[in-house]
Amino acid sequence: MDETMKEWALKYAQMGLAVLPVKPPRLGGESPGKRSYISEWQHKATTDKGQIEEWWTKWPDANIGIATGAKSGGLVVIDLDVDEEKGENGCEFFKKWEAENGALPETAQTITGRGGTHLLYRDSATQRNKQGLYNGVDIRGDGGYFLAPPSLHKNGNTYEWDCAFHIDDIPIAQADNRVIEFLTPKTKSEGQQSFYMPDKLPEGQRTSGLISLIGSQRSRGLSEEAIRAAVKAENEARCEPPLTDEELEREIFPALTRGWKADHPYYEKPDFIKELEEEKDERGFCHLSHFSQVSWDILPEFNCEWLPSDYKGMVVGLSESLQVPLEMAGVAVLIIASLAIQKKFTIHPKPDWYE
Repeated sequence: MDETMKEWALKYAQMGLAVLPVKPPRLGGESPGKRSYISEWQHKATTDKGQIEEWWTKWPDANIGIATGAKSGGLVVIDLDVDEEKGENGCEFFKKWEAENGALPETAQTITGRGGTHLLYRDSATQRNKQGLYNGVDIRGDGGYFLAPPSLHKNGNTYEWDCAFHIDDIPIAQADNRVIEFLTPKTKSEGQQSFYMPDKLPEGQRTSGLISLIGSQRSRGLSEEAIRAAVKAENEARCEPPLTDEELEREIFPALTRGWKADHPYYEKPDFIKELEEEKDERGFCHLSHFSQVSWDILPEFNCEWLPSDYKGMVVGLSESLQVPLEMAGVAVLIIASLAIQKKFTIHPKPDWYE
């Protein structure tokens, strides 16, 4: 006899995986089946047997979400998505990456409703959600969740454990150095700039979040048609409430006509510096001798990798959206962050944007 959704949820809880009830999709409809029945699920996802039985008694057909991150013992999920409409194939990218860099450890993995793959690892370090880490690759960490088998996809398929990598047969592997290397790409020149988008975009964050998504997709070479489809899908899934079609056309899609991506600026040594360098003191030393050790032709690149993931995503998004150097966006973000820490100021530059 097939196990019920409640029995599966209890089984996952016994493994130390915190679960939450997720609304099932309306087959053939627009409902994606990825929204939780409960509010504040990030805090309420649980392994408590009594609570789980109560949830699935109330909603017996609820899909099973498994919270990632510290809630489930440092669980990190590599989401390899396959989406022809968006022109994404994370599984193919992953094969190429492993061929060039070496294979990741074998671990429990699922086949998603759309034919993609979820790879499960454990990491003692905190991993955050990352949207579009590579083409067709997202990461689920602290503050995220994924749908576990036998949850139902809106296309009618169910999520399944890969028969060769079933959770009963192959335990969730510990993330080694190669997994960490995959999760934290090092250089922008390799086309691996990390882009983070939160699971939910409330009013005040919707416009900047979706425009940043456009910049991320354009930097990966996606077509305008694919980007529009991706933005509409993320708008429905993440924005609370979603923007209307008219608002998307008026506030979001004009960003498609902008040039992407801003080049690193060229800095000319100012004339007053040149003049001061020519002046000598009584000993024959330049008054600005310390400047002679600095290259004024190109200033050092603003290193976003030093920033927390939330700040890095904002800096990259602002740079791409406004077509300004990373340095300009980075300094502005750090200034606003310092003001926010003081809890003294709120800015309201436009109707849909508060900082």
